[in-house]
Amino acid sequence: MKIIKASFFLFLIVVTYYSLKSPDSGDLPANDKVGHFLAYFVLAGNLFLICDSLFQRQNALLFLVLYGLSMEFIQSYIPGRDASLLDIIANSSGTLLGLGFIYVFQGKILKLLRALKLIS
Repeated sequence: MKIIKASFFLFLIVVTYYSLKSPDSGDLPANDKVGHFLAYFVLAGNLFLICDSLFQRQNALLFLVLYGLSMEFIQSYIPGRDASLLDIIANSSGTLLGLGFIYVFQGKILKLLRALKLIS
């Protein structure tokens, strides 16, 4: 499970960096909502895989939703960026669907990771 924990924290750093950096061209692409959704889907998938109980998953869900909200709030103070309700919806949707995906496919995913010798 160390590799899953490491990938979660690495991806959290990447998402934080891209959430807080000033845009290079001044305009973000129109499809950045897809990026928000996918980023939080992957974050949620990684985090929910390492959760052992419903309580931990509830806390993980709360953490990711609050994290997404805080990133949007902080963006309102970054030149060239602004907070967006659509980004919050994309972040939260990615988180919820990531949780649902892991809930349905956790056994198969863990079996695959064991077969690839990524976890024991």
